[in-house]
Amino acid sequence: MGDLEKTDAAWAIEKPRPWQRLSVRLAGLFAVVTLLAVGAVGLFTYQRQQREVQDTVGTQLLNIARVAALLIDPVLHAEAQRALDPGSAAYREMQKRLVAVQNEVLLTTPIQTLGDFDPAARRAKLIVESEGTGRPGEALPLAAELIDPLKWTFEDGVARNTRVYTNPRGRWITAFAPILDSGGRVAAVVKVDYPVEIYLDRLHELRTTLVYASAIGAIGTLILGLLFARPPDTADPRSDRGRDARGGR
Repeated sequence: MGDLEKTDAAWAIEKPRPWQRLSVRLAGLFAVVTLLAVGAVGLFTYQRQQREVQDTVGTQLLNIARVAALLIDPVLHAEAQRALDPGSAAYREMQKRLVAVQNEVLLTTPIQTLGDFDPAARRAKLIVESEGTGRPGEALPLAAELIDPLKWTFEDGVARNTRVYTNPRGRWITAFAPILDSGGRVAAVVKVDYPVEIYLDRLHELRTTLVYASAIGAIGTLILGLLFARPPDTADPRSDRGRDARGGR
C-alpha cells in the first residue's frame, strides 16, 4: 500500500496550472469568438457607413452641379469662354449666378466651369469661378481620379461624381455637370468640390468605438467565463481506488 499512498500524495501536490484548466481554455475560446464576431460586425458596419457617406455626399454634389448648370446661359458662357476676361459682362453675369448657388447651398469651396479639357495632360482650362483667385484661361491640374469621370461627361453629357480622392489640398469628392452649346454638344462642365474630412473624422470615431466595443466584449466574456465556468472534477480514480483498498483493509 505504500506505493498507492505515494501516488496519492504526488497527485495532490501536482495540480494543473491555470492555463491548463478546461474552464480557462473555454473562457479564452469564448473571448476569441466574441472578439472575432464583434470585430466582423464592426468592420461590416464601418464599410457600409463609408459607402453611404460617399454616396450621400456625391448625390448632393451632383444635384448642386446640375442646378448650377441649368442656371448658366450657354450663349453668355460661350462669350465668357471666348473672351476669358473677368471684367466682361458675360463673365460677371455667370459669376453672379454661380455665387448665388454657392451661397444658397452653403458651399465653402468655389464652383467652377471648365473647358478645353486635355485628358492626356490631365489639365482643363478655368472659364468662370464663383469666387477665389483663379484667373479665366488658367490651366488647372487635375487629380488622376478626376480624369475618367470628366472625360465621360464631356463625351456623353451625363453628370457624374467621383469617389473620395486625395490631392495636395486634402480629401475630396467632386461632381461634374455638362454645359451644352446650341448644338447640344458639351462645351464645358460645372465642377463642384467638397472636402470630406469632417465625414471621415466621424468614420474614424466610429471605427475607434467599434474597436473598443470588440475589446470590451472579449474581456467581459473572458471574465465571465473564468467566474462562471465550472472547473472539471479533479478527483483521481487512482486515489479512490487507493482509498477503497485502504478502507477494505
